[in-house]
Amino acid sequence: MALTSPGTPGAVPVAVWSLATTAPPPPAPPPPDPRLRLVVHVEPSPEVSRDFYRQVGAGWYWVDRSDRTDDQWRAWVDRPEHRLVTCWQGGDEPVGYYELEQQAGGVVELVYFGLLPAHHGRGIGRWLLARAMADAWALLGTTRLCLHTCSLDGPNARANYYTSHTGLTRRVHAYLRWRNDNARAPEVLAALRKRRAEIRAEQQRRWGRPRARSA
Repeated sequence: MALTSPGTPGAVPVAVWSLATTAPPPPAPPPPDPRLRLVVHVEPSPEVSRDFYRQVGAGWYWVDRSDRTDDQWRAWVDRPEHRLVTCWQGGDEPVGYYELEQQAGGVVELVYFGLLPAHHGRGIGRWLLARAMADAWALLGTTRLCLHTCSLDGPNARANYYTSHTGLTRRVHAYLRWRNDNARAPEVLAALRKRRAEIRAEQQRRWGRPRARSA
């Protein structure tokens, strides 16, 4: 899979959500497993960033950096505004990671976050996200934390983001542009109907069902 332009045969529509919070989160809970530990990579570690990106993102179609060269990876991590933190179990078993980027105006973006497949379903994601958010707010001058997620992310990703005191600030329906530029094949229409139903169900969960209008 690769990023492509609308109209490309076989293209899959993707919805993107941008989330943000301007309030520090509550204290992070204790880790669900006492063997878990975090490593802050003070020195630039392009190999670590690249390897975790590939291992975590392989199942979720992370392709935006799949063709980067070694020099590009080093340029990404070798910046004062970049922060890489990895999670390990015991001595040397990789679990997950996150990357933060300090931006102008006190904004910190949670650029990458995730777990390796072997550690899904253990309650680690919510704990690691809480630690990532606390880490972001501990950086000097932070006034806003933001992140981006999409319909290709893991099934628990948005649920964790919403329950971690983030607010929905913008919804970008990339699939609408894709729909308008593509033929109405039956499989396309079926996918669109399914996606609209998911969006309506999510809105009802977040804001309640709309009130019936009086006659």
